[in-house]
Order: sequence, then structure tokens, then C-alpha cells
Amino acid sequence: MNNALLSIDIQFQTKNIRVYFQDAYNPLKKKNSYGYGGEINLEIYKNIFFSAMYENYVVEKEIYEDEIPYNRLYNRSLEIINEPGARYFYDYPLGFKYDENSKVHSYQLYLSTDNFLIIYENENGISNGNQILNKRFKCYFKLLSGRLEFKYIDTKYSEENFENYSLFIIFPIKLQ
Repeated sequence: MNNALLSIDIQFQTKNIRVYFQDAYNPLKKKNSYGYGGEINLEIYKNIFFSAMYENYVVEKEIYEDEIPYNRLYNRSLEIINEPGARYFYDYPLGFKYDENSKVHSYQLYLSTDNFLIIYENENGISNGNQILNKRFKCYFKLLSGRLEFKYIDTKYSEENFENYSLFIIFPIKLQ
């Protein structure tokens, strides 16, 4: 055996609060990685909800890799994204959403009612040895027929910077 991974996920949840912990250990390489987080959900007024979440991940270098490609501990994934339109084919590490040699923390804020949802996400730190900063702002508004969506994404990875604005008006069409 050339590569192995042991992992554990623990979650505790009450009515409004959730906390969790994840740990992954490679016994052959003696490498360990972990993540933890928490979330709180509140109804701040009649049918108006607020949610805040925080996560922190530390992923050690060389916990997934191996000299032989078939022994690497990754899931191969295909993702189709429409904001902007693209197809991504990538290897996703087992256990955590960040690659090796990563120290990343993130937080997310949500505000919602029956007619709208506003989300702000921020993640920053080091991923695969490079500095990252991702900010996402998303708004979803219910219309009389359909919905309106606005999305702003600002991503900085190492020395590169990407900004994306998207506006969608979605109308339901009934086909028979």
C-alpha cells in the first residue's frame, strides 16, 4: 500500500446553532489536516432570517499526493457553470475543499425572506502555497413571474485578479 487516508467528521446541532470538526490523517506519510466551523441561524423578525457561518481549514503539504498518479487521493470532477458559461474538469481533494498546503478561513452571511435572498461569502488565506481572496455577493429576488438574480465575484489568486458581474432574469416557461 502506497497511500491511505483516515478521516472523521463530527457535528453537533441544536435548533439554531451548528458546530462541526473534520480531521484527515495519512498514516503512511504521517500527515494530518483538519477543518472546523460553526453556523448560527436566527429569525430576526417575522419570516426574516439571518445566518452567519465561519470555517477554518488547515491542509498539510503532501497529504494527498503520490508519485504514481493512480495513488493520489483525489476525486476527478466535471463541473458546468453558467456564471460565466464554462466547463471545468479538475481533481478535488478527498476530505476538504482546499488543496494541499492550505490555510484558509471563510465566513458567510445570509439574509432571507419569502421574496429575496442575499448572500455574502468571503474566503482568504493560502491555498496550494498561493495567496487567495474570494469575495462573492449574490442577490435573488422573486418577481411576479420568475426571479431576478445578481451576482458579483471577486477572486484574487497569487498575482491574478478576476472580477465577474452577472445579471439574470429568469422566467418560467411551461412546455407541453
